[in-house]
Amino acid sequence: MSAGEVTRFGAWAEATDLGPATLDYYAGTVTRLAHDYLHQPPVPLLRTATELARDLFALLQGGHQRLDQRRELFATAAKLCAFMAWAAGDLGRLRDAEAHARTALILADQADIPATRALVLCAQSKTAFWDRHHRRAAAFARQGFECSPNDTIKVFLALQEADAWQELGDVPRARQALRDAEHARAAITQPDELGGLFSCGIARQCNYTMTVHLRAADVGKAIAAAQLGLDTYRQGEEQAYGTWAQIHIGLAHAHLIARQLEAAQTALLPVLDEPAERRLAPVATRVLEIGKLLAQSRYGNDPFARSLREQIDTYRPAGQPTERRDT
Repeated sequence: MSAGEVTRFGAWAEATDLGPATLDYYAGTVTRLAHDYLHQPPVPLLRTATELARDLFALLQGGHQRLDQRRELFATAAKLCAFMAWAAGDLGRLRDAEAHARTALILADQADIPATRALVLCAQSKTAFWDRHHRRAAAFARQGFECSPNDTIKVFLALQEADAWQELGDVPRARQALRDAEHARAAITQPDELGGLFSCGIARQCNYTMTVHLRAADVGKAIAAAQLGLDTYRQGEEQAYGTWAQIHIGLAHAHLIARQLEAAQTALLPVLDEPAERRLAPVATRVLEIGKLLAQSRYGNDPFARSLREQIDTYRPAGQPTERRDT
């Protein structure tokens, strides 16, 4: 082989169809999507994510990049697919969510970045949970927890594991996972890989803590956790409307257990008044669970119970059937 041939091959090897500005654009767009999701309805953001995914997939399948660039592209595509899995699940499209989450893990394995893999496992755990595969949800969360760096996604993964165990009725394991979350919170040493949707503030932690206390029938602690979460939002923590709604629903649930129907109505009404585009499938599912509680004979013809039932009967996520989960 001549020196000219070898030189031409070297030139091909170092050539790329992708510059640093384009890489930064894709990564920055995924980050913006994750942050915008806290405040904006999922459908328009999912459309944007779909177009971005087509571009990324085309680059990975038919482009020519250096190995370091391809690794970064794989990581960005993995985060994007994790985002799409989350959004699809919130719209009640669990089959789509599962496909996105599975592809996200394949891409994360190619990138071989622990923080990216942990983020993807967080999305997988959420998808499995709402698909009623609670043991799988716990396993995904534990895998993510073990490979996650010391950021808030590690806290989040421990809380997801706690939620899965409480759903299975295993309160001791759920409480241990809550302790893991507290330890992870105390050990945070770095910023989140993506942030926004894939981050865990104090209010989000309070929401998951509240569900464990509800499962343990510890109404006082459940109410205290809910109130702390709402107070945290009032004090300025960035608010996610989905988490805000679930805290209100959990607070209403706790008041119902305590037979405080007027307080339950006060807690739930802000959620029922939310516009249709903010009625995520998980939120709608939990609203319907409150309706099932109110239908129990112990609430009889109480006017507060009757008023809430009537409003819940008309509550649905826009354009989507509500997927039910085990209670």
